[in-house]
Amino acid sequence: MPEEWRRKTYDEDWMAENEDGKSFLRLIKRNTTDSLGVKLRVPIQQAWTSLEVSLRARLTDFEHGPEKWHGALIWFGFTNAEGQQIGNFPNASLGIQGNTEDWTELRKVVLVPSGAAEMTVQIILARSAGTFDVDDMEVVPFD
Repeated sequence: MPEEWRRKTYDEDWMAENEDGKSFLRLIKRNTTDSLGVKLRVPIQQAWTSLEVSLRARLTDFEHGPEKWHGALIWFGFTNAEGQQIGNFPNASLGIQGNTEDWTELRKVVLVPSGAAEMTVQIILARSAGTFDVDDMEVVPFD
């Protein structure tokens, strides 16, 4: 789990949790009227043309939002050196659309657009309810 997510908070919506002595991110939403998410920014080297994102996720007590694009998602977007968005946000996504019994391995190769200096990773319960756990996220160059 990224270091900035390791802070313990007592906010009812997101927190760093522990299981078997290991920390992970937990998002908790009880309604589908709005969204809840956290963001991580990943610096990108100019030579990188694609990135592989891997993580473990778990989803319980899930209630899908009213639109098809709603759900327990990981969104990826890119900005240039001036902080301006490149293309649409999200440029790519990854997600779970139903309850899982246990941790599920997720993996996605994301193409890096020309001029990208940073990738934003947003873990979000988009207009959906449930408990969304994420752990062991890695972002590495993929060529």
